[in-house]
Amino acid sequence: MKSPAFPITDDHIHIDPLNGRGVEAAKDFFRAGGTHMFLVAKPSYSLGVHASAGADYLRAYDETLRVADLVRETGVVVFPVLGIHPCEIGHLAGRMPLREAADLMMAGLDRAAEYVKEGKAVGLKSGRPHYPVEPEVMALSN
Repeated sequence: MKSPAFPITDDHIHIDPLNGRGVEAAKDFFRAGGTHMFLVAKPSYSLGVHASAGADYLRAYDETLRVADLVRETGVVVFPVLGIHPCEIGHLAGRMPLREAADLMMAGLDRAAEYVKEGKAVGLKSGRPHYPVEPEVMALSN
């Protein structure tokens, strides 16, 4: 396939190696002419990580980086983005107080920032729920 004259980018993609199509999705993207993707970390619990300390998120981040390496093998240029998915707070709130969940998420973001500083990722994933939640959940997410 001839390379396009300009990059064709997916600016926010999750590649799920456990519950989804995994790297096959990146192969399809490449075959369709895609050249670059920003691979965004999935919710940690979807990767089997049930964090209770900031360092626990490193397992999820390392999995995202492993998937990024697999995507690179397809010919797609991949930029990993690490951090905490907005839905994480709802999951954590099922097993700890909201304030504790928010603090844990901040600790996870601090760990992601270390990976960015080391050049392992290009940016941080953060955000707030984009669906209806209690005002306290939104305030802590903000």
